[in-house]
Amino acid sequence: MPYKLDNQKRIVTDESGDPVWITEGGEEKTVDYPGLLKRLSEVNGQSNSRAQTIRELKEKLAIFAGIDDLKAWKDEATAAPEFKKRAPAAAKELDAQIAARLEAESEEQEKKKLSEATIII
Repeated sequence: MPYKLDNQKRIVTDESGDPVWITEGGEEKTVDYPGLLKRLSEVNGQSNSRAQTIRELKEKLAIFAGIDDLKAWKDEATAAPEFKKRAPAAAKELDAQIAARLEAESEEQEKKKLSEATIII
């Protein structure tokens, strides 16, 4: 930003003592230091707020850090409740299979005992 200079090569100031600078279009403007400081404070505040938001989001998303294939992970996680819904029926079916095997084994043992008892007599 080129400052406006007087004949003695000194920076020209306005009546409040702020320096005057020349825009690319040739327009003369004064430097508003209080306004610049206020704006700088606002921007710093926004920056701090954004940095805090980013930290919070990183903390929330940290649980996904080790997941390489997010779609596969989501599909698996979505399938889990479906598995839980089917689990009681599967558990009943498994219990029925176990009971049937135990009953069959008991019947075989009874037959074996009967056959052994018959031979002894």
